[in-house]
Amino acid sequence: MENINIIKDGHFTNRTLPLDFLSKFAIILIEIKLAMRPKIRPILEMCIDEGARIGYRRAYKHTEEPDESWVIETINNEIMNVIDLYFDFEE
Repeated sequence: MENINIIKDGHFTNRTLPLDFLSKFAIILIEIKLAMRPKIRPILEMCIDEGARIGYRRAYKHTEEPDESWVIETINNEIMNVIDLYFDFEE
């Protein structure tokens, strides 16, 4: 029997439960998942900034004077590629 903290409805409750190692590990993961939330805006800003930089460099990779539409398209594609690295989209 071990005394552990369990999260229920966003609040910690202290309970005494018999636990084996895997149960302890699962509860720790649940506590971490419920206690941590990502800051979406800074992550999205980072994705947009990184994608714009990559797209700009790629647009100028093979030519010194690319067409404006090519620069815009390349930047947009790279922004979406970087966002896709950090976010899962439901189809």
